Amino acid sequence: MNPLLYKNLIDVTKPPYCADNTGKRDCTAILCQILNDLLIREAEGVAQTAKKILAPDFPSSTPGYGYIGFESRKFMDHDRQEISIIFPEYVPASRIIYFPAGTYLVSDTVCYTLDSIQNIYHSKPFYQLARGIHFLGESAESVTIKLADHSPGFQAGAGKPVISYIRIKREDWRREITNVAQLNTFSELTVDCGQGNPGAIGLFFVSSNSGRIENCNFVSEGSECAIQTAASTEGVANNLKICGFDYGIRTADSHPLIWENVSLSEIRRAGMLVGGKTILHHVRCEDTPLLEFAPGYGICFADDAIVHTGADFDQNTLIVRQEHSVSVSGRNTTVPFGNQVWEITQEMPTFPKLPELVDEEWICVDDFGAIGDGLTDCSGAIQQAMNSGKAGVCFGEGHYLINRPILIPASVQVLDFHFCDLFAGESLKQAKNSGVFEISENSDSLLTLCNLYTFEQFHGFFRLIRHHAKRPLLCKDLHTQTAAMYFNTVEGSTVWFDNCACTTGTYSQDAILKRIGQTPEFCCVIPFEFHGQIVYARNLNPERADLEVLNDHSKLLVYGLKTEGPGTMLKTTNGGLSEICVMSAGIGKTGTENALIISDRSQTGLYSLQIGGIAPHLLFDKIVEETSGQKTSVFSMTDIRGEEIGEHTKTIVCYHSL
Repeated sequence: MNPLLYKNLIDVTKPPYCADNTGKRDCTAILCQILNDLLIREAEGVAQTAKKILAPDFPSSTPGYGYIGFESRKFMDHDRQEISIIFPEYVPASRIIYFPAGTYLVSDTVCYTLDSIQNIYHSKPFYQLARGIHFLGESAESVTIKLADHSPGFQAGAGKPVISYIRIKREDWRREITNVAQLNTFSELTVDCGQGNPGAIGLFFVSSNSGRIENCNFVSEGSECAIQTAASTEGVANNLKICGFDYGIRTADSHPLIWENVSLSEIRRAGMLVGGKTILHHVRCEDTPLLEFAPGYGICFADDAIVHTGADFDQNTLIVRQEHSVSVSGRNTTVPFGNQVWEITQEMPTFPKLPELVDEEWICVDDFGAIGDGLTDCSGAIQQAMNSGKAGVCFGEGHYLINRPILIPASVQVLDFHFCDLFAGESLKQAKNSGVFEISENSDSLLTLCNLYTFEQFHGFFRLIRHHAKRPLLCKDLHTQTAAMYFNTVEGSTVWFDNCACTTGTYSQDAILKRIGQTPEFCCVIPFEFHGQIVYARNLNPERADLEVLNDHSKLLVYGLKTEGPGTMLKTTNGGLSEICVMSAGIGKTGTENALIISDRSQTGLYSLQIGGIAPHLLFDKIVEETSGQKTSVFSMTDIRGEEIGEHTKTIVCYHSL
């Protein structure tokens, strides 16, 4: 679909911005202004939410306390009333920053410049709200953002980005952090760091839980680094070409980050400086070592990536999968329970591409009367768009209220949300065992759902997708902040999840119930539930449910699985096979009866599971519970052999169920 038909598009060359795409006039100020105009809405939303919750007439069962959504609240701390507004109650509608073909000259960092783009924690400004930033070019071959030669401030050692998704205030790039920057994207662009800019970094990228860098080129004649990620960045980076840097990629404390189909050439030091949980798949670096580890504790899983295993690993772990063998090197090489070493049996395939539909094959739900005002029930209009016979159905800009399930017929090949938000009506919220979008007709053709960010008005007992047909499915760049994502009721399909994150149990009522010791409602809804399927996933990020991922006699292969919360992370049952390459489990709860991993008459294999909490009461007691025949075995945190990382974190390598 031609991006110029998107209803939430900002064409940087059109009024009011009118950026020059001939490479003759400096665009830095214009591009910074676009980001300011987008993100100031986040700051205004925080201020409005704070004003609402502090109003004397705000409803509260306890004087001085109150809740709006997940972790937006007022409370008493040492007899003083304080507030924390982690997100606005209503997030702004997402927009896409679009670059038509041409060259865009810049001379300084392209980033928002306002100090106010922050949330509130304990009544003080805290994390930067750099969320929903979408850079999209016409194509990487036709669009270049070029740093002017010999630009001031980009001298050797400067570590200064050309494009940055967060305002960098510290000199140490490994410490810059925000965890409220969900689903940022950077696609179809070339970044040229120019000549005479040895301290330039092409892209400084941050994204929490979900994010993507895709189909991009990075070139320089002697600059410091092509792509650098901030701490806690998660997501997928794929189909990249990098040429002419000291380092191609530098990653901080990622949780985890997947790099696929990356080509590095003319690199002087190392293709990647790894500091966190990193997965490499089909990565090549010409003439230079691919890997170097940053100080700290990094975990790298390399599949079809040529690495130099003689490097100094310090406190790091390197797991290399080759055609017929697996090797584990570095500090932590101890098999946790017994001596059985697991070797992955499944192959991660190339993920499907979206079909290239011509403009005439697309229809927008707005054309049938859907209005993204958060008030108008759009269910009927969306269903009409689905039934139109068009292969592509897309959304416009705003917040679309849905009050009943939508059926996706076999004629639809792509459902592109264009990063809109969805609201759940009262009837839909109570629709147990239902999907908001239901795949109900069999077909051999691939169905793709992509580009969705929903916030706290989208919650209930439903799942985003009910797969009620035998049809292959690709879910790409989907983030449901307070709703579960997927379950199937018909077996036999192959399903791909590419950069998908969701949370249940985070709506305000559940947050309140948990804090006063009562049983929440929505935590019982499983974010990802698979029955009798073949499932491939990269960057799967469910959180806060009692059970995050259920594999019921399915084959499941995941590159990158991260959760938070005291629920069970993964349960494999009824002869299922689960193989997970790099997992991260944080914020457990001491004293809970459930285990982090359950393997019930099934096979479960893990290459690297990092278990951590920020305090002793936020750790899991039971790590693994295995049932084989009539015997059940339990392995606790104290049973793990290997080295601790700091006070509250351990890493397991090569675990396999008995």
